[in-house]
Amino acid sequence: MNIIVCTNSNILQVSLAHKMIPQGINLIKLNTLEEVAASIPVHSDIALIDDTNLDQKQMVKMIVDIKKDENKKSAKLLLITKSSDIELIKVFTKLGAAFVLQSSLHPDTITDKFFSFLQQFASQHKERRFVRIKLETKEENLIKLLLPNKTYTNGIMTDISMGGLAGKFPQNDISLMMETHIYPNCQISIDGKNILADLRLVKKGGDILAFSFEKMRDTFKDHLAEIIYKRIQKNLIQEQQVISQ
Repeated sequence: MNIIVCTNSNILQVSLAHKMIPQGINLIKLNTLEEVAASIPVHSDIALIDDTNLDQKQMVKMIVDIKKDENKKSAKLLLITKSSDIELIKVFTKLGAAFVLQSSLHPDTITDKFFSFLQQFASQHKERRFVRIKLETKEENLIKLLLPNKTYTNGIMTDISMGGLAGKFPQNDISLMMETHIYPNCQISIDGKNILADLRLVKKGGDILAFSFEKMRDTFKDHLAEIIYKRIQKNLIQEQQVISQ
């Protein structure tokens, strides 16, 4: 399930990442109303738009244009506005905004209300899936776990998501590892952060092992959600640069 997000608030982006990404709700960060309009419904039919740094007249025009377009009019537009003008908020609603919140609300409150709204459409988006981030096989992207023989092995991660990870391990150590076995308190090092988690080995294939996350503290989930969010945005920027060349 993909959600378009247009906001310059770093605090709100972090709050959304903490809440949404662990639920399989992926965030596509865009910067302009033009990008939002062009991405509906290609990337998503749900968009959260913060008008703090946007022209409200352009916002009104975008809503009108989207609701006139047969391919876009079913999109759910959720607005965060800096305006306290009740009449303007009524205009947004009459034009077709699914709901309007004021930006003076705490970012976590906005996130919670947005998430509650999304729950109404859960049945329409049953295919929630975690975004899997491909990683360069560098030594800093490391998995460290304790083998049954009480020695440690280090693997280099090849990809990671909120659901699990995969990594390349020494062949001698792989022979000691069994599918379905749970490895407690594994250390995962990525983007300068260390995350601890219990890992379940779900698949062995050559020198690549795939694990699911069996247990992880909420603090570490937040760290991982932020890492994945930032990686997604970085990948989107790189894709846009390639397209524009």
